Amino acid sequence: MALPTVQAVKDTSLTGQFNALSDAAIGRAIDEAALQYGSISGEAEHETIVALHAAHILAVQVAAEQGGGQGPLSHVSLGPASKSWAVGQVQPGPGVDDTTPYGRRLRGLLATLLPAVRTPRPVPRY
Repeated sequence: MALPTVQAVKDTSLTGQFNALSDAAIGRAIDEAALQYGSISGEAEHETIVALHAAHILAVQVAAEQGGGQGPLSHVSLGPASKSWAVGQVQPGPGVDDTTPYGRRLRGLLATLLPAVRTPRPVPRY
């Protein structure tokens, strides 16, 4: 099954979030995401799913490298009064969650597909 192109992953962002990333970095994210979806049967769905998952991986990595990006609020000031608290950085992890718009879109797409089509990996039967 064909993988999405680097440009397809870049095109998932309307703001050009991935334009500054190297093709090699995007290619690695595509390869990583593709490992999760070997059993997706539709060609178009497979490319879209892998592209969105790769975009999610890249967005989480970029946020982690920037100290959390648009993460939770850590400081509030009102006139002379202020309050600060510690906030953990966004860390890349396995799977897809709702921390990026790409993860939310992917989860929505997977929810619309038939269970047999959306199974990320076949379960081995011994």
